[in-house]
Amino acid sequence: MVAWLDHLAAVLIGSVILVVLMLMQQRTRQHTVEATVNQVVQARAHAFVRLLERDVENMRTEAQALNALGTYTCAVSRDTSGRTTAFTFPTLLDPDQGPTSPVGHVTYRLEAAGDSVRVGEAISPLFRIVREEDDGSITMTAGGSGETIVGFDVALFALRSAAPTFTCPDNLSRVRLEVQAAVEGPAQQAADQRATSRHTLTRHGFTFRPYNRTSG
Repeated sequence: MVAWLDHLAAVLIGSVILVVLMLMQQRTRQHTVEATVNQVVQARAHAFVRLLERDVENMRTEAQALNALGTYTCAVSRDTSGRTTAFTFPTLLDPDQGPTSPVGHVTYRLEAAGDSVRVGEAISPLFRIVREEDDGSITMTAGGSGETIVGFDVALFALRSAAPTFTCPDNLSRVRLEVQAAVEGPAQQAADQRATSRHTLTRHGFTFRPYNRTSG
């Protein structure tokens, strides 16, 4: 009888240890997947932000745009929730050409992706940001983000001003940008498991200076 009880206890202890090890392995695997997904989201968002940074740094003045295109637009549009829906401004379309680069308007336009993602405890709609080039004769799509955007905010600031504007002032000093991206993470496997898609949310905040427009 004692031997049988000892055997039963050993089996129970072994089973508990096996279950614990399996749960640890499962959670390690889930955390690894989340980390990989997070890295992919960050890499894509970073590549998009670098493109926008290049455009802002080569932004043209009103006089330069009128001389090259005969028209000038430099403004930010927002929806009722305060989310930026479009950012249009004149810039060099091919900065590698230097002063001989053609000038055109670029628009970063927020478009619904038709899907949603869980971010923390909330469900957020997904968007893409489409980059459009207008050289004065034709408008074409040229780059943009993936369908992982959940937040987009652009603010324009005049020299020595802390208040943002929605149109570019003559003494535009800086452009502040925030992009939030997210993708659905692996499903939660246990009630006490806190790994959720909040770990796949990335925020990118930058301040760019349009060097051609001001030195302030």
